[in-house]
Amino acid sequence: MVARNVLAQIKGERPEAAYRPSAIPSVLLPLGPLGGVGQFPSPDGPLVLPAETVAEYKGNDLFTGRFVELFGTGAPASA
Repeated sequence: MVARNVLAQIKGERPEAAYRPSAIPSVLLPLGPLGGVGQFPSPDGPLVLPAETVAEYKGNDLFTGRFVELFGTGAPASA
């Protein structure tokens, strides 16, 4: 969808869809491989994530592991 919107704008056409951010911001702030804090939207309002959850999601490799195969960069660096 993003690529079609960019091409439409380049051609002077109207984009097909517009980005609508969540009313509840989400963030993951890792503080080293074992710590951090986060907030995600939930049906009951903002959900504060504990350090263990943030470390599990992001702290070990800062989400770089999912791009290793895509970009052919080898194994991600360990923390």
